Amino acid sequence: MLVGILILEGEPDRWLWVADSEGKYTVKSAYSVLQGEIPTDADFNYNNIWTTFATTSSNTFTWRALMDRIPCKLNLMRKNVINRIEEVTCPLCNEVEESTSHILFCCSKTWLVRACCYRWLGISTALPSEVMAHFSQHSGILSNKNQKQGLMTIWTAMAWSIWTCRNIVVFDGQGWDYERVFELAQLKSWNWIQAKSKEFTCSFYE
Repeated sequence: MLVGILILEGEPDRWLWVADSEGKYTVKSAYSVLQGEIPTDADFNYNNIWTTFATTSSNTFTWRALMDRIPCKLNLMRKNVINRIEEVTCPLCNEVEESTSHILFCCSKTWLVRACCYRWLGISTALPSEVMAHFSQHSGILSNKNQKQGLMTIWTAMAWSIWTCRNIVVFDGQGWDYERVFELAQLKSWNWIQAKSKEFTCSFYE
């Protein structure tokens, strides 16, 4: 239940307990978790998907990623769509099997996209590699509702852009350009937040 490490510049380090709305551990909340009165990590992440400013289709992609249901190569092999082990290799780095966690967070090619994102946001972070842990970490960074929604929207935009451009590499034979992927995610997140947040007044170029 303790969420992975995340470091915000100018903010003190802290652990977050996802079973409490303020991120604080209490014996009462721990007891409630053990009794099944408070949702598990999976339920917590699932419920937070739909609070972003992203489109329904993009939020649905996030849900599928959290449930490990996107058609990455490892999942296709599990369904016997791919039969040869050599066909499971990540199409971007060509180093390891392409799992959901790998393509979105661990791949040396997609990691550069997220590195750009964290520099843009002014965040220094140690990233968990598991999808739900990664999502949970972001859902608890900020307490302000609109800021929290904005940050989770950016998370969704990053994941969606990585997967979309990965498919362009696989099906259209185009090269991978992490800066172009990051710019796409920036544009998507800005468009989504600008369209749905009444408090959002920033220019795209700020």
